[in-house]
Amino acid sequence: MRGEAVNEAEFTTLVIEMAKTFGWLVHHQRPGRMADGRWRSSIQGHKGFPDLVLVHPQKYKLYFVELKSEMGKLSTEQEYWRDAICVSLPYRWAIWRPSDLDEIEEVLRNG
Repeated sequence: MRGEAVNEAEFTTLVIEMAKTFGWLVHHQRPGRMADGRWRSSIQGHKGFPDLVLVHPQKYKLYFVELKSEMGKLSTEQEYWRDAICVSLPYRWAIWRPSDLDEIEEVLRNG
């Protein structure tokens, strides 16, 4: 899949599987379909929370990750979460794109 154009769902699956391979605990919230056919998240709170929360229990690392297509842009709400996380917490926030796969693997392999 490296070097190929992938959609966000495929990219998300790839990153999650890679993270699990390297011992990370992964949280990802997918939307569910409502009875009226609309898609909604079952999570309450502010819009824009990052796509993934990754925790490595042996390396004591925590990442908040927003996954985007090559051309995808952060929404205002996503920028707000990024800024709040970066200022408030001594943890890592990242935006990853399919072209970042080598860097992603390096981070997940070595923390």
